[in-house]
Amino acid sequence: MSLSIPVYIINLEKRKDRRSYIENEFYCRSEFDIHIIKAIESSIPAVGLYKSLHYVISVAKQQELPYVLVCEDDHQFTSEYHVDILNGYLERMAKYDADVFAGGVSWFNCALQAEKDLYWIDRFTGAQFLVIYARFYQKILESTFTELDIIDNWISNLSDKVFVAVPMLSVQHDFGYSDVTDKNNVVGRVEKLFSDTMERWKALQNVNDHVQNSITTHYPHDDIGYDMNLPTYIIKQPHSDRIAHINEQFKDKMELDVSFVEMKSGNNQESALWETIHVVIKSAMEKEDDVILICQDHHLFSDRYKKEELLEAIYEGAYLGADLILGGINEVQQIIPVSKNLCWISLFKGAQFTIIYSAFFDTILAASLYDGDLVDSKLSSLSANKYVIHPFISLGEDFKLADTKIDESASSEQLFEFERCESTILKVREISRYLSDMNQVMQQGEGTNNR
Repeated sequence: MSLSIPVYIINLEKRKDRRSYIENEFYCRSEFDIHIIKAIESSIPAVGLYKSLHYVISVAKQQELPYVLVCEDDHQFTSEYHVDILNGYLERMAKYDADVFAGGVSWFNCALQAEKDLYWIDRFTGAQFLVIYARFYQKILESTFTELDIIDNWISNLSDKVFVAVPMLSVQHDFGYSDVTDKNNVVGRVEKLFSDTMERWKALQNVNDHVQNSITTHYPHDDIGYDMNLPTYIIKQPHSDRIAHINEQFKDKMELDVSFVEMKSGNNQESALWETIHVVIKSAMEKEDDVILICQDHHLFSDRYKKEELLEAIYEGAYLGADLILGGINEVQQIIPVSKNLCWISLFKGAQFTIIYSAFFDTILAASLYDGDLVDSKLSSLSANKYVIHPFISLGEDFKLADTKIDESASSEQLFEFERCESTILKVREISRYLSDMNQVMQQGEGTNNR
């Protein structure tokens, strides 16, 4: 029989309604050793929550607890919860050297599937049910928490080993107000956040299934036509420095069959770019192109560009049923590594080098760009099957031109944004390899035990 799980529930003394609620939530759950502690109050609620957490962790360390479950007083068990399921998670966390296990989150930035019901998460919100392991105690106790920090984000920044149960075992009960997060002082907001996150988990599972099914398809690399010429449409604006720049970029790229397309005129640059992309797509359809590359004239090849890897990525994309492949991006949310060349991505920004497959042409032509829309965001929203080449082969060059959104002050930050995004993807790749290695070790161990 498993030992009782040590639980410390943080409750503001004045919130007697929440205390009554949380006592009822844990009623008759004998698997837990429950301690309700008086929350430390502060003029800055997040600081008060941090101080309360700090106190709990110091107690856990002093008592040499292998882990401690820290709950906020709005935690609510879902129908997925069962003591055996939770104990199973707690046992598995040791295999991953986990720092934190979350019963459920209200939002996450990026997640990778470790096992069918377990995900690694990058950044998250929702600290209502966190199991914190002894290996992480000292880091929490020693790390600085500022007035600008939020407890969930702070924990995310301290650890690369945070995991969450999926389906989730915990959500937040919607009291219609929050003592920590002002924007949650709206009835129904918290409930919707968790509902939306549950839908994201389902969508992410579908992507994982698609990717796993696709990468098990072996195709003959020897059949890749390295002598193919990729139809390449460069959208240029009438500025001599850009024209000189882009000509220099493509002068020795014989694998790219370059055509220049004049940018449509107009006061709204995004609308003009969207109209020009429509012109390119219609031209590609007339030529019966299967796949094309659309480049904007601020594109810059990185030093990682190789003809062979570009063409491999295009062939891989075809087997994945891709709509889009980006050469490099400066902002992304969800990332799933697929191969040495490609990562699946969700929302993105920075589409200065965009490979588009013919199956996606009609979708683009049928879509309208409305006031306030950005071309990157529109393209991103039109497809669930999009990828980025990593390491990046395309960056965005800085131009201090009146008609661009890159002004003098932003100029020095442009390439940094690409580098930061690339570093994020590299981190996710490393975590993905770690999870894969751990799964192989576990499978080998299971195989040995079954002999």
